[in-house]
Amino acid sequence: MATDQTNPGVLVLYPLRFTSANYPVISDPLPPANVPVGGLAHSTFTQDPSRREGATQVKIDPPSGGEYDAIALYMKTLDDPQPLLVERKSVAAEDQNSPTFFNVFQSLLVERVNIFFYVVERSSGNDGPSIASWALYHHQLPGGNDVPGTGAHPYLMLSLPPELGNPPRIGKEEAAKGVPLTVSYPHGQPYDNILLMLNGKRFTFTLQPGEENRPYVILLTQDLLEQAGDNPAFEIRYTVISQVNNPTDRRRESHVIVADVDLAHTTLDAPLLREDLDDSEDDPGLIDRDKLKGGPLWVVVLPRAPTWQVGDTVQAIYRSTPPDLEVPTQGTVEKDGFGQFKPCLMPVPNDRVISGSQVRVAFELVRNGQVVGRSKEAMAQVMGSGEEPGPLKAPRVPAFDDGLVTDADARIPVEVLIPTFNNALAGDEITVLWGSKRAAPVTLLDTDLPNDPIIGVKLLYALVESAGQGPIDVKYEFRRSTIIAKTSPVTPVVVDLSIPGGPDPAPETPENENLRPNLVLGASKTPNVITPQDFELDATATIPWRDKTGNAYMVAGDIVQVFWGAQPLAPYPVKSTDAADLVLPVLQAIIALEGSGDVPVRYTVTRKLATAPHEGVSRSPVQNVSVLSAGDLPGGVGGLGPGVFTEANADNAIGRAVIEDGSTPLRITNYLNMKVEDKIELFFIGIDNYAGTGNEIEASRFEPTHDVVVADMTRGYVDFPIPALNILHICTQGSAKVKYRVTAKVSGAKATSREAFVLIDVKLPHESTCPIPPRR
Repeated sequence: MATDQTNPGVLVLYPLRFTSANYPVISDPLPPANVPVGGLAHSTFTQDPSRREGATQVKIDPPSGGEYDAIALYMKTLDDPQPLLVERKSVAAEDQNSPTFFNVFQSLLVERVNIFFYVVERSSGNDGPSIASWALYHHQLPGGNDVPGTGAHPYLMLSLPPELGNPPRIGKEEAAKGVPLTVSYPHGQPYDNILLMLNGKRFTFTLQPGEENRPYVILLTQDLLEQAGDNPAFEIRYTVISQVNNPTDRRRESHVIVADVDLAHTTLDAPLLREDLDDSEDDPGLIDRDKLKGGPLWVVVLPRAPTWQVGDTVQAIYRSTPPDLEVPTQGTVEKDGFGQFKPCLMPVPNDRVISGSQVRVAFELVRNGQVVGRSKEAMAQVMGSGEEPGPLKAPRVPAFDDGLVTDADARIPVEVLIPTFNNALAGDEITVLWGSKRAAPVTLLDTDLPNDPIIGVKLLYALVESAGQGPIDVKYEFRRSTIIAKTSPVTPVVVDLSIPGGPDPAPETPENENLRPNLVLGASKTPNVITPQDFELDATATIPWRDKTGNAYMVAGDIVQVFWGAQPLAPYPVKSTDAADLVLPVLQAIIALEGSGDVPVRYTVTRKLATAPHEGVSRSPVQNVSVLSAGDLPGGVGGLGPGVFTEANADNAIGRAVIEDGSTPLRITNYLNMKVEDKIELFFIGIDNYAGTGNEIEASRFEPTHDVVVADMTRGYVDFPIPALNILHICTQGSAKVKYRVTAKVSGAKATSREAFVLIDVKLPHESTCPIPPRR
């Protein structure tokens, strides 16, 4: 909408609105006063079949204060010196009280702030821009796009302090102190909402600026835990929705932590598991049947004041898988002759300790029939004679087989292969160390054990990048239960992730998002459009010299390669004298070879790395270029044929008799490339002599329009009735010329037909002139 200012005819044009945007959102930087900021989620874009990409809709309310001719929509970024014309729409007089809608395609948008405004164009030239409207957009969903798998989101991490045990146990003392829950995920944004599920109840936490893309600690207070309630299988998970309303990929949640939450009881230390009571250096994560020597496994509990009292009962449960079995065992709290608590020793029969099984043991402290405390779980793997794992071999890094780990390798991503070793078990854990950075641990499955390499661990680009460049030592840790049993030998590699315009802010995609798309201009100079006239000539592709951060990113010796669809242009070596945008020729032969349609145009910049013969390559975002050839125009290469006066006689003349019913038809047969909603404009004018060389008769002019409908396509022609009134103005010994123009609905391309000619003689012998009724 608009409002008049003091200067008559000058309009204040209020901001446009995105019909599906989330208003308001908070941008960085903040917008000027009165400038709205809307968030554009990925879900606001619907697929446009004509462009093969997503589009969202802009609504502009009708301006008031006088007629106008057109509305032009523009956009720019915070760094752009000049705006980009998105689209201009002519607005008919009868439509000027209705809103005007534009499509904005997803490929136009840059990361974060996009600025839109419009101009109402009038023939008086009294044009001016509207108040701006900002659109906040993020290329990546929280946690990233196109995340592999279908289950829990692999990049939404969460953890509880390891001292709570595994599974974690939260008792009344832990709840009183508050339990820190750490979450982290890539591609976070300020004001993301973390939707935390605690035992089926949801709690929301909002990231503040500076808290994104780093570990975020949520304190599980006693109040939160009480609201969620006790549960021995207390599930903790979360998902994320950004302020622009982007959820995670397919709204997936993190993996689940299952904790034992019991706010009414004290949490006690896990018991010790001993084959030999006198072995003070026993590995608590391993049970060796050979050390049992036929005797029982001992569950050892060490009582401590003031929680424990003489006479308390300790009720323990030994659980083993596989096979699935439970063994209860029990003891009583006692003191020795010096008044000190004795260790409480509870046996598990030897035949219940199964080689290869995973063991979990916990206990309850019972006093006068009431449970006063519950322990954390002790876990261990049961082994037998000769089951020591190893020896471990150094890992393999195939990406280093050619002598360097590059950016291209890291995008695949880099895979670390773990050679097989003796006595591996399902449940063993492998953690790759890439320099100083630790990858997520991988648990061996039964199906992994016969393989060599036993597993391959794929490393995220961010991990490889954060470890730094140059020489890197790669190794892995082997864990069984909670103990690091062994560390492998080292494999040294060399890393160089350098690329022009790097580092890439979103290496998960093939493009370097720091680079700007190229600009294509044909002879008509319409940005990223090749018209049928342009199609016969060379064009240019302009490669930005500066990246999105404003820095010059090319250096002498870099090779710039433009790709016109599948067609590579001649490579261009950057010279030491280059210091501005590169304007490279696109030959007509290349344009013709790729043909018409939406042609994806991109470029790469390649730089030689310090380690020969390796190269760092940056790939630009794709710029779709709309290409039209003469064959795409209405009528095709042969053009539009002339219309036909179907009621003209053998002498190609229109007489009085044929207009007695009020009109005579001009027929346009279906033309090549005809589409529903094409616009046909007819231009009919009378001439005051038979030869067609005389003066035009203005009163006879007739210029109707028609939008093609399905019935026209089925029928095979469109008839324009030429009113008798217009023909009577020509009267006698005259003629008429008529042509038509078609504007294609899909492409907007225009074509004009060849001219049709007809003789006009409609005055009857007894009339002195033609009877022309007055206009109403």
